[in-house]
Amino acid sequence: MALYLFAEGALLLTLALALSTRLSVIAAGVVGVAMFGAGWLGGVVGSLGAQFNIAALRTIGQVARFLLPTDGLWRGAIYYLEPRSFIEQHLSRDGTNPFSVLGAPSWGYLVWVACWFAIVLALGVMSFQRREM
Repeated sequence: MALYLFAEGALLLTLALALSTRLSVIAAGVVGVAMFGAGWLGGVVGSLGAQFNIAALRTIGQVARFLLPTDGLWRGAIYYLEPRSFIEQHLSRDGTNPFSVLGAPSWGYLVWVACWFAIVLALGVMSFQRREM
């Protein structure tokens, strides 16, 4: 669980670092926080789409989780914090709570998170190398 939270912080720090090579540091931090909020909101919208069976909302949530994977990592941390009895109770119901998490992130998603981290870090390093001092 702590690893998911650490990874989420590392992703946001890497994003802010990459943005700060082209924007002022304060602006990069604000954009990073705004993107974090938009990613979280996209995750909630996707959960609502899954609960009410609305394909467009589900798609928005899936796209948001891949563009900025912090929401998926947050949901992984929440999954390991929820008691097993709570998860089993929700699995037995027909509808679920959009704020509960019924499964851990897949290995494929975690590989994507690692790739996202490496890509954004590489873009930040390349952008910093091309910046005039």
